Amino acid sequence: MNSVLPAGRRPGFVGTAGNRRNEAVRRYVATLLGIGSPEQLAASLIERASLSGGRVESHEFGRDQHSSASAGAMLFGMAGIPLISDDVLAPFFRRVAGLVRLNGTVHGHDGQYVSSASSWSIAQVLLGLLVGARRLDMHIPRLHRMVTTLTRLQDRDSGGWALRADELPRPAFSFYPALALARVWRSGLERSDQLARSLAGTADYFVRCLRSSTAPVEELLLALRALTIVTRALVGTGLILSDLDLTETADSLRDRACSSRHGLLLRDLPIFTYSQPFWHMTLWRPLTWLTIRGHASPLSPLDALLGHELVGAFNHDVRAWCGPGEANASNGASWPSALALAGTFLLASDLVRHEITVDQWLNRCRELQSDAFEFDVAISFAGADRAIASEINVVLRNAGYRVFYDDEQRHRMLGEDQAEYLQDIFLRRCRYAIVVVSGDFLRSKWAGNWEWPAMRARMQSQRGAYVLPYLVDDDVSLPGLNPTIGFVTLDQLRPWEFAQLVVRKLRTPPESRDLDN
Repeated sequence: MNSVLPAGRRPGFVGTAGNRRNEAVRRYVATLLGIGSPEQLAASLIERASLSGGRVESHEFGRDQHSSASAGAMLFGMAGIPLISDDVLAPFFRRVAGLVRLNGTVHGHDGQYVSSASSWSIAQVLLGLLVGARRLDMHIPRLHRMVTTLTRLQDRDSGGWALRADELPRPAFSFYPALALARVWRSGLERSDQLARSLAGTADYFVRCLRSSTAPVEELLLALRALTIVTRALVGTGLILSDLDLTETADSLRDRACSSRHGLLLRDLPIFTYSQPFWHMTLWRPLTWLTIRGHASPLSPLDALLGHELVGAFNHDVRAWCGPGEANASNGASWPSALALAGTFLLASDLVRHEITVDQWLNRCRELQSDAFEFDVAISFAGADRAIASEINVVLRNAGYRVFYDDEQRHRMLGEDQAEYLQDIFLRRCRYAIVVVSGDFLRSKWAGNWEWPAMRARMQSQRGAYVLPYLVDDDVSLPGLNPTIGFVTLDQLRPWEFAQLVVRKLRTPPESRDLDN
């Protein structure tokens, strides 16, 4: 067999690192969306959303209907895009600031002025102003009155928010108030007892929602994101008393949101309130990417599939995003476009930070959509080598890849014929198989008798790389393994280093592999 020696690491940025990184992000955004200038796209969206009389387009461009909630969402999204110039952003900030009334409410939806008292609108305007003010170093008018109004709208019994007073709270309506008030607290603009009680109450509310797990998973992802942000804001205050494990909860929700067999399990979630005035909105699936971002690698199935939907929903004909299907805007839509463009910048930033090229990411998305394999890698090893296999598994999973590692699949193997199940995994359901080769492997009942024969059969029918050998014992050879196949030994690379080499192989574009069967 041929030993595969480790390659050198890519050097980091030097000198003008920030400028190079920003330019790389801008270039990635342009490539992902297939446009020439992200800056011009952002400026055009702001211009199209700006209506007469200081109003902001509620949804579809050209409809000429104002919504303060849309105005806040647009400012929140646009202020988070670093390439938008202050000269473009500042007038829009002043436009949104002008929607705030003396009593801390906001200008209502055209024709539905009672909506000015909705927590939904107030929270989104406040959140947009907070992000914009920090970016532009500007003053927020009537900040404390907005905070007071928003906290008074909170349901005291549950700690959550309804759309309007005397209606039922739910996680979707509580999401933006929690984000806005947490940002107020963290900014130091207000640290009142009332605000502290409000944030502690909403944290308790989200914890109960997540523990009961009765809300749709789309809303629970919002609840988890908001709870994480509130918890960070209140760290060190002693106000967060819950012992809910946020990492474990996130892993559980991600499993509910994406299946290795069936892909994305999320949907566009319509939410209706039938109290007058009648109101409805939709949690748009591609924007769910913003709630799950940062927990895993951009190459993980949930992140990659949602991110691909997000950039893929860009409509080149109208140079905007058109939003949820049942309310699809043929001319493009305001708030979906602002939040989706901000999300695209964040995605590009994540790819640059992880040193993942756009081509590598797109190839990963195609692999996940192809349904060819359930797992990217399956690890075969003897029980005595579990520590080595576990270390490899952790690196591969953190890099975003689907790994068959027996300890994490016992719930699926329960009640199954173990021989048939494992043979099927290694014969049909994994793209690559890592073999931890040792004397114990040859004597292993599971690995030696069930898994290895399946791999040998696969190698006989497939051209191109499949088995990735990692030799723990140099003097051991596997019967049936071609001696010219490249391998790595424990003396050359430690387990985590070998796993990083596998990650590089998984990122190799398909045109560099021979995938013919």
